Amino acid sequence: MKVDKTNVRHWVYLVIFTINVLVGVIFRWLKGRNTADLVLYGHKLNGNLRALYGYLGKRGDHRFSVSYLVVDPAYARHLRNDGVRVLSGLGVRDVIWACRAACVVTDHGPHSLYFLQKLTGAKFVDVWHGIPFKGFDQADFHWLHKYNATFVSSPSMKRMYENRYGFGSHQVKVTGYARTDALVNSEYEKQEILGVLGLPEGYRKIILFAPTWHHGKQAHSNIPFEMTPVGFFTRLHDLAQRHNWLIIFRAHLNSDDNKTQSFPNIRFIPLSEYPDTEALLFVSDVLVSDWSSIVFDFLVLRRPTVFIDITAPFAKGFSYGPEYRFGPVVSDFAQLTDTLVRSCERSDDLLTDYSDHMWRVRREVYGRYADGRATERYVCEIDRLLAEG
Repeated sequence: MKVDKTNVRHWVYLVIFTINVLVGVIFRWLKGRNTADLVLYGHKLNGNLRALYGYLGKRGDHRFSVSYLVVDPAYARHLRNDGVRVLSGLGVRDVIWACRAACVVTDHGPHSLYFLQKLTGAKFVDVWHGIPFKGFDQADFHWLHKYNATFVSSPSMKRMYENRYGFGSHQVKVTGYARTDALVNSEYEKQEILGVLGLPEGYRKIILFAPTWHHGKQAHSNIPFEMTPVGFFTRLHDLAQRHNWLIIFRAHLNSDDNKTQSFPNIRFIPLSEYPDTEALLFVSDVLVSDWSSIVFDFLVLRRPTVFIDITAPFAKGFSYGPEYRFGPVVSDFAQLTDTLVRSCERSDDLLTDYSDHMWRVRREVYGRYADGRATERYVCEIDRLLAEG
């Protein structure tokens, strides 16, 4: 659950969750751990957590039993309806079960599970949620420094975690990013995804707009070029209609979706409505973004990526800087129009122009680990961690 600090209900949920975790800690002291249980915890079951859950769910011969721990009761019901094995953070029995797990895997932080980590020998692993443009320092990861392991996408990122974020070398494991396995291995069916989303076939190209969020800078807008939402989407729709394109607008989890009115050639698909971002990337021919980590997921598909030239909303600079923008950068709507036409109508030429840059960035952020086997390495590393006792 993404905690809204202005929402009283969220604070009530966290208090109940914390009490349940403390009860679970006592049961772990008394009865020990369940060696076959793996618990996942994050804002949403997506990204690297989703990939790990799916991988273990398909392997009936594996010794792990995997569950997803949810604090928000509405989201818990939603996941149960989709067949996900859910543990409720508001149910004391479920949290006791979670607290006795062999390992807890997170991608945003432990929240109340901090007490389980602090007061017991429970193993904690973090898989994070995106390869970052956003800059961090040691203070941002103080809660993560006590984890047993954190999985990263490349040797370059391992060095970043050690030299800039203050992690010990033994903590940081290079595995690749599990969320990209489905893209590398082409595990999706385009027609099936379009059917689930209620999107008609027949568009010549599908373009995904996926901006980052304001990161606390309220002046930062999802809408570029100082345009109003109505003005931007009206002009974008006219462009898409002329070329028979479909535009998918995907606001960040922490942002408003900016839906203003109905446009036949634009669909607004927020994460809350459809959490599988990789599926949207798979059906998209072109990605448009600014500073979102989603561009690095899309990189493994080797398709055109267009970058909006706006000031990055990051208080602490960059992790991977502007030089890692591996496609054309546009600063006004006219440039966006020309670049989208080129990306859709002459994509091979554009990819040829940027191929060296794309390859250098891919080598840096993935090394040799964008091979479709990152999730397998996650499980192997967890096995090794638990074998250590």
